Formats: sequence, structure tokens, C-alpha cells
Amino acid sequence: MAATKTNKRAIPGVVNVNQRIVTRETTRTKAIRNQTQLDVETFRQLSQTMKELKEEMEAVRGRLLHTLQATNQQRILSTDGTFAVSLKERSNWTYSDELEDRLTMLKAEQQNEQRKGIAITTPTTYIDGRTVTA
Repeated sequence: MAATKTNKRAIPGVVNVNQRIVTRETTRTKAIRNQTQLDVETFRQLSQTMKELKEEMEAVRGRLLHTLQATNQQRILSTDGTFAVSLKERSNWTYSDELEDRLTMLKAEQQNEQRKGIAITTPTTYIDGRTVTA
């Protein structure tokens, strides 16, 4: 059972009311709220760090791509030989106008089924953190 204190104080407009303060629950609630705020702040800081690292990674990636292409190399090893950066290529397909038209019609049919409630949605739950403007 939670430890309690009783505070008998008259409240204006109300006949004497016993106000009970449940200290253990209050302490537990405060601890959860504090941890939640710490988690939110940590999430914000990590999000900012990831954004900065992604920007830095893109700059380094661009320099390495330029170096690999300029020197006609396919791979560069780290000094100790434990990490390699390789030049890769991926195909990007361009389709005929006929097929593109059919794909456009198919997308329109998908949207139509969504509006009519025929298509079934399965939600994905995730955490998103964003800067809030005041």
C-alpha cells in the first residue's frame, strides 16, 4: 500500500475535504515523467547528431567518388586494410511511354481503391522527432 499523508484544509466554497497525497505514486509518476523528458531530449540530440553526420558523410562520399573516378580506381583501402570504399554502379531503368502510361493508370486505380475503402491499410508504428517552432 502506498504511503499517504492527510492534509485537512478547508477549501473556500467547499465543506472540509480530506485531501490525500499519495507520495509513492507521485514519486513514481515524477520519475517516469523525468525519464520521458530525458528520453525526448536524448532523441532530439541524437537526431541532430545524425543530421550533422549525414551531411558530413555526403561531403566525404562526394570527395571519395571524385577521387575514385579521377584516378580510375574501383576501390580504396584504409591505411590498416580493415575498411574499403568501393565504386559501385546501379542501373536506373527508363520505360517506354506505353508502359509509363499503364503504370500511371495503375496508380490511379490504386488511389481509387483506397478512396472506396476496397484497399486495406496496415499501419506501421514508429517514432518521429521534429523541431517544434514556437
